[in-house]
Amino acid sequence: MSALAESSRRTVLAGIDAFYLHVEEMHGADVLDQLLARLDTDAVSCALEAFLLREQNLAAIEQRAVSGRWHAASRFVLSTLRNVAAARGSLQEVEDVRHRLQDLERRVQQMTFAPAAREQTLRALPSGVLQDLYAIFDPEGERNPFKSRTERLRNYTLFLVLLHCGLRAGEALLLPVNCVRSQHDPSLIRDRHWMTVRNLFEEQTEIDPRALAPSLKNAYALRQIPVTDRVATLVGDFASACRRAHCGTHALFVSNRGRPLSKRMLEHIMARADAALSRSARDLLVDQRGIEHAKFTAHDLRHTCVVTRLNALRKHGVGEEEALSKLRVFFGWSHGSQMPRHYARAYWEAELGRVWNDAFDEHVEALREIECHECWVYPDGA
Repeated sequence: MSALAESSRRTVLAGIDAFYLHVEEMHGADVLDQLLARLDTDAVSCALEAFLLREQNLAAIEQRAVSGRWHAASRFVLSTLRNVAAARGSLQEVEDVRHRLQDLERRVQQMTFAPAAREQTLRALPSGVLQDLYAIFDPEGERNPFKSRTERLRNYTLFLVLLHCGLRAGEALLLPVNCVRSQHDPSLIRDRHWMTVRNLFEEQTEIDPRALAPSLKNAYALRQIPVTDRVATLVGDFASACRRAHCGTHALFVSNRGRPLSKRMLEHIMARADAALSRSARDLLVDQRGIEHAKFTAHDLRHTCVVTRLNALRKHGVGEEEALSKLRVFFGWSHGSQMPRHYARAYWEAELGRVWNDAFDEHVEALREIECHECWVYPDGA
């Protein structure tokens, strides 16, 4: 689990621990370790089935979905049995264990009951809502709910970074001032720009003063992504002209007191924007989500970015598998992640792609060059 964030590792370990406690309650201490060491796949399969039934009963009583503890436990068991089998002596024994493991894996798949089918809400923002948000975050706009010019420019820059770079909220809050770099490309006779997503506080140059410090989700979140001229210019102007000169941090987005912007403050910014939505935009959001009190959040911008980029890649002839692979790299998902597939059906939502034209003409060119951009060899070696 070295690629997982600490919080994700804790979740997985909690599921494994719950399975150990379950077996201990049923059969006594250390029994599970003995079963794993003996490669007793039949007994382990029975223990897993009992654990799953227990988890489902708890979920039914508490009226919630089945927790991920079952999946963590089953993956741990299969992985441990493979490791034990690999350490055994004779090739014949290992081959026998391999067949037993295949049978166990089939049984585990059969035990994984699928929840009742329900329509999944696509969280990419409708174009009408996105257009409304552009008007709300416009620093010169009359509908902008933020007071000072510095606040307006900061929030506008933050909005565009989240939307056009598809960053998670925590990733944006960890960006350093010099996150955007440029290099001249002789083949195009213009500059290329890219953004480095990293945790500046892991470099031991300063300590994160926030009580709830954000973190990168996993090792794949550390990446470099191309950015348009518009975004590069906006980030550069904000970093040099709008941040307070006496800021005691290298973080790009800071509060009015010059401290790194907190997650709570970011949520407050998005809540202010949500409250400023027009009635028509609110109705669009409610209709899409099917929830009476549907709210706009920062993560909706990431979802919208995924859909728009997938739409552009497919329209420009990139095959589905190749497009999904590019999305994994751009958005910081693991190589085997199935997250991009959740957005594949939105390829047909052609209306979403039009919003980028309405906002900035430069985005049309940028989207057309996504395939080329994703194949860069970056100066820093990414």
